[in-house]
Amino acid sequence: MPRPDVDVRAVAWTGLAIASTIVVVIVAVFVLLRVWRVAPGADRLRMPYALVVEGARLESAPQPELRAARAAKERLLTTSGWVDAARGIAHIPIATAMRVIVADGSASSVAAAASAKEGASAASAAAPASAPGPTSETGSTR
Repeated sequence: MPRPDVDVRAVAWTGLAIASTIVVVIVAVFVLLRVWRVAPGADRLRMPYALVVEGARLESAPQPELRAARAAKERLLTTSGWVDAARGIAHIPIATAMRVIVADGSASSVAAAASAKEGASAASAAAPASAPGPTSETGSTR
């Protein structure tokens, strides 16, 4: 009779030894917790400091904050305004800046367009409310 490749008896004894070791460890932990009278979660009570993890905090529902952040970024990309009026630094819509750069190709023309756009924004603020709304590059209202 040929000898089998796997010794079933050795595998069974090894599995039994592993299982019994796990049971002994679990019982020992419960006995030690009972002897030392340690309440569940007591290890957290003995900490001499407050555990604070640095970094971003997780939110259960970040959608409103994300929507507000995206809207703020969209406003920066589509409107003009002063960044630092004392030093003459303004921001203009990105579409206008790209058009000016392509048409003229110089950074000084972007600054000129910014000041012209700022003047137009001030004039449009004084315009009556019946003026048409902002339009995109294709001419359709957003």
